[in-house]
Amino acid sequence: MYELSICFRRINRLAQGYVARKTRDLELNPSQIQAVRHLAHHQVMSQQQLVEHLGVDKAAVTRLVAGLEELGYITRTPDPKDGRAKLIQATEGAMQVRGDVVALEEAYYDWLLEALPEEERGKFAQQMRALLQRAREGRKSCYRELDVRREKEDSECD
Repeated sequence: MYELSICFRRINRLAQGYVARKTRDLELNPSQIQAVRHLAHHQVMSQQQLVEHLGVDKAAVTRLVAGLEELGYITRTPDPKDGRAKLIQATEGAMQVRGDVVALEEAYYDWLLEALPEEERGKFAQQMRALLQRAREGRKSCYRELDVRREKEDSECD
């Protein structure tokens, strides 16, 4: 299974590289593109929500947000529910970037899937959706099932 995890990571990295190459003129790095995608999808969110969505630390998100605001992809406004917090809102430019990036990714994955016989593509898509669903369920449960399994395996090794 380790080989499969390497394949997932490498395919994702290659797709990101393709998008980065095609969006160079935007002067956004892959982290900024990912943040713009999340923000444009949600349109308005708190900085803490962005930390949780991206899975990076607060300092990294603070730098991302500052850079995106400077480039005009987001605006920050006080959160009416919490005077100390700021709400981040995607601008029209961010919405355009999201649309462009999604179109690039779709083109990349469509091209990639051409390597599979057409009759296998549907089954592969179904299997990938099942894996995605399991991953989402794991995240919702804070991966308790996985942690219990790993703890059991570790104790068997003692």
